[in-house]
Amino acid sequence: MENNYVKVVKGPADMERAVKVDEMAVEVIDTREEFEFDRISYPPEQKFKQAYSHKAEEAAYLIRGCIDYELGGETVRMREGDWIWHPSYILHNTGNPEKNSTGVLLFGEGPSVWLHPEVDEDLVKRQPHPKIAGVTKPYLYVPAGACLDKREVDGVILKTRILAPRVMGYEIVFPKGSLQFKIKPNLFEGNSLLYVLEGEVSIEVGETKDVLGPDQSVSFSSSSGCLGVSKGSARVLMYNIGGRYYVPGQPEIKNG
Repeated sequence: MENNYVKVVKGPADMERAVKVDEMAVEVIDTREEFEFDRISYPPEQKFKQAYSHKAEEAAYLIRGCIDYELGGETVRMREGDWIWHPSYILHNTGNPEKNSTGVLLFGEGPSVWLHPEVDEDLVKRQPHPKIAGVTKPYLYVPAGACLDKREVDGVILKTRILAPRVMGYEIVFPKGSLQFKIKPNLFEGNSLLYVLEGEVSIEVGETKDVLGPDQSVSFSSSSGCLGVSKGSARVLMYNIGGRYYVPGQPEIKNG
């Protein structure tokens, strides 16, 4: 992947593609062989007709609503702000159990085998999940309000929410005005997505400068670095696929 790769998604026209699968609206934010970022909307009482099992690993964040995430013989009920990670070879399906509200999941997957089935076999070899204190399941579920690690960086709160071989998930909180969060060039490899949940964030990636509001995002080659600046309180999700930014030494799920 070229080091200057940047894609800003501010609306449907910027999506890689949007399709309807069963009754679900699947919006592909960005995809290449190494990664895929999707946003899926689930109407009330709808689920995919077929469960899936494939190579890769994936993590999902529940932006809004309620989702039943089926993994093998178990079902995890996700609420707004929850994260879940699992290797994709576990048979999985998702659906909305609510009668009156829509559920919206944000997915990060590495590599992309749905849209790029020709991916190199080396990209889909199984890897052991990092050992996390108290976690005995073959998947990782981190409820809203919990994290694997939390630290302050120049006034910005960085929470590690997902830790896995290929997919990492973070939450970046700008609690005050005029704060910035800088991802230094060449700090790590892979591809990243910044997705704004609340507030407004100015971003600078290479020669690309823009302002992102809620449900808008930028994906970029991680080695190019990124600067995010908020003039008010804001919350941003960060996915990293295929690299590392910050990994806690002895991760465990704790309130954060």
